[in-house]
Amino acid sequence: MAPPDFTSNKTFRTFRTLPSSTSLPPSTSPPSTSSSASPLSTSSASSSSPHASPEETYYLLAQIKENMSITKPTLILEDLSSSTFALVWEDSPPSSSPNFNEFFKARNIKKGNCILIPNAVRSDPPPLTEQEIQEGKPPKQGCVKLKGNGDELKVFPGTLEKVVGVGQHWAEDMADTSRCWECGATERKGGDDKKLMNCTGCGGVRYCSKECQVKGWTEGGHKTVCKVIKAFRDIWP
Repeated sequence: MAPPDFTSNKTFRTFRTLPSSTSLPPSTSPPSTSSSASPLSTSSASSSSPHASPEETYYLLAQIKENMSITKPTLILEDLSSSTFALVWEDSPPSSSPNFNEFFKARNIKKGNCILIPNAVRSDPPPLTEQEIQEGKPPKQGCVKLKGNGDELKVFPGTLEKVVGVGQHWAEDMADTSRCWECGATERKGGDDKKLMNCTGCGGVRYCSKECQVKGWTEGGHKTVCKVIKAFRDIWP
């Protein structure tokens, strides 16, 4: 299965363009995620419809900037628009582990990696009271929330730049399985077996020889995206 269109703002939402859970029809409201944001964030919403149809899937893609867990597992994320927001596991602690760090380590959730959440929604927090406005308090900042262990969340072992780069060039680099990723040859060099060799790390790229495999790993940049490509294949098999 090919990944979705990484150039589509409708498919890949930012925190501020997520649909609001307060206006989402109950029949289409995702059961496992909810979120909240500043009342001011609605002004920057996408011009496209914020509500996905039941058969339509959209994604929130963001990079982990900080682990701010205190009483609940909490991450500070940066989305495709460079806006930061918090991701909180609503049930504390997650049932799989009483220790936040162990829970994150088991899922490769760490600073620098990216998370992907399908069909996340945003619910606006209560607006500032008149007293809070008079006191000059800033608008309240909300957060995306996950219920339970947040099993719908997926992790990419790489930066936002690398993940988006792989996604945007997937059709160009991965769709043609009949050619060597490095030189473009269609047959394996040497020996009777002419079938191209798969990268044993990601299984997503192919080589005609050991020489091309080494060159592709070092000079071709595959070393920096191998694990990211594997994650793509695991998420969209």
